[in-house]
Amino acid sequence: MSYQNDDLDTFASTRRALLEMIEQSEQQLRERKAHVIRQAEERAREIVGEAEHRALEVDQQLADLEQQIAEARARLVALRVRASGNRSAG
Repeated sequence: MSYQNDDLDTFASTRRALLEMIEQSEQQLRERKAHVIRQAEERAREIVGEAEHRALEVDQQLADLEQQIAEARARLVALRVRASGNRSAG
């Protein structure tokens, strides 16, 4: 009987050790998963911030181009007025 009890004790302790290892592995996986999620969220915030910054730069460039186009149109109109005035005077 002692031999069977030793086997049962060994089995039980081995089972407990395996369960502890599984629990530790699961905990490590949960921690790793949480870490990866935090990193992904942080990177996503960085990307969004960079995109917003770039969008502001593009908006400013567009505003500058619109201003340049308006100035060019105004110069063109002025040149046309002068040209038509020179033809009338000529």
